[in-house]
Amino acid sequence: MKIRPIYLLLLCAYACTNSPTVQTPPAAVPPTIAHRLNQTEIDSLLNLQFSTSLLQRFYTTAVPDTVPIHRLSGQLDFDPEPEHVLWYQFETYGHAVVLDHQADGWIYAEPIMLDFMRGVHPPQLDSSAHALLVYSYGSGSSYSSEVISMHRLTNDSLVCVFQMLESEYSSLLPFCGAYKHISGQYTFKNKELIVADYLYQVWENDENGDSGRRLLRSNIRIPFRWSAAQQVYLPELPEGFPQEEPILYISDGETSFDPYIEPKLERLKRHGPKWVRKALCNQDEVD
Repeated sequence: MKIRPIYLLLLCAYACTNSPTVQTPPAAVPPTIAHRLNQTEIDSLLNLQFSTSLLQRFYTTAVPDTVPIHRLSGQLDFDPEPEHVLWYQFETYGHAVVLDHQADGWIYAEPIMLDFMRGVHPPQLDSSAHALLVYSYGSGSSYSSEVISMHRLTNDSLVCVFQMLESEYSSLLPFCGAYKHISGQYTFKNKELIVADYLYQVWENDENGDSGRRLLRSNIRIPFRWSAAQQVYLPELPEGFPQEEPILYISDGETSFDPYIEPKLERLKRHGPKWVRKALCNQDEVD
């Protein structure tokens, strides 16, 4: 059984509220008094010298005094001033909150949850993309994945605007003992365009279950273009990817990359070298 990254549940809810119908982005709403910080509070926070009670203003769970709070500073929107991120890790989870200086004072955005249950990547700033990068993870029998999400400060909220599968290992059913590895990295071109480059590889397993020979290697490039209507980067999918529904994010190989690669594997299963046909469970070679 696969356990998908925890953020996928949140993103599914987000996607359901963003239909293909073009909608005008909501106007900025002034933050409530509860989300404002006075100068004394902000000085304490930026110097990492504060009481637990001050943290409780924006972290939804109690933070033990022994847990260190970390600070990141950089651009999370497109105004001239940098933002500041305070985050912590406590056992298998954590939170990150953004502090933003506006014309009428300091505010903080609602915190987002951090996943440390199956991975250890801390949140990072990508100042060129004006974004906070957060990891989530999936695991299961013969399966593991790492998904990276890009968050920006939008209308005083920290919003996920881009997500991609960074790494996935899994057995490749129904192709016998073969397994796949998908790796990806993105390049932020400009405010309107992110390009994601993926490497999809299929390997055989030897008798000890270790990595054997490579059956297939495929490079896949997918541009993501900014949608002003939906306030996210939308992928321009190559022919062969599932096109039945609009896809906001590519975070799972089984539902996106596998259907695209499967025809290539079927050709190898029927017409590839003998060892490839056997590795892909061609019954004429297995029996």
